[in-house]
Amino acid sequence: ALQALADDPNAEMQLITIVSHMERAEVAQFVADEQLTFPVMVDPVGLIAKQYKVSGIPFTYFIDQDGLIDQSVMGA
Repeated sequence: ALQALADDPNAEMQLITIVSHMERAEVAQFVADEQLTFPVMVDPVGLIAKQYKVSGIPFTYFIDQDGLIDQSVMGA
């Protein structure tokens, strides 16, 4: 579903994912297996999750052009 969103030429957004509490090698293998083409950042100790006060996984933020949180959604 995320790859389809990233591939949509009409989407007026850029998709970036952050994976917390996983090692870089595990994430790299997942990205390769799933043939993901969008940026996937690794946050192995959860610093970004803590900074954004993520309360569950998955958690989605929609960040506006100014870098401010516009919306947030918990769950898939």
